[in-house]
Amino acid sequence: MGEARTAEEAAAVAKTYRPCPYCVFYESAGRRVVGVFTLPADRRWWLEWVEESPQETLGLDWAKVAFPEGMAASSAWARGEVRSEGAQAPCEADCPDCRWYRDKCEGCPVTVHYAGG
Repeated sequence: MGEARTAEEAAAVAKTYRPCPYCVFYESAGRRVVGVFTLPADRRWWLEWVEESPQETLGLDWAKVAFPEGMAASSAWARGEVRSEGAQAPCEADCPDCRWYRDKCEGCPVTVHYAGG
């Protein structure tokens, strides 16, 4: 959950990250955004980074992340429906240009740059 400066910015953030292969749900209501993701355990840092640096990561004024146990949620990744489709991630990130690529992150699983299994 987080908050943008304007309702339009919140809607743009939700629209940008909704196609993420790890996304179950991402919507905005006014200036607030709420997202639910299913991630591999080694990607937990990704959401922790959003909470630590909301402006840098998503352009939000603040963000709060929770990791509930036993929640039943399904994303394209969790269902095994992810296929390499192109060079750019659905959120418009360019994996090879990211500072975390190959060091901490294997890249987006729907790109040809994905280095994971």
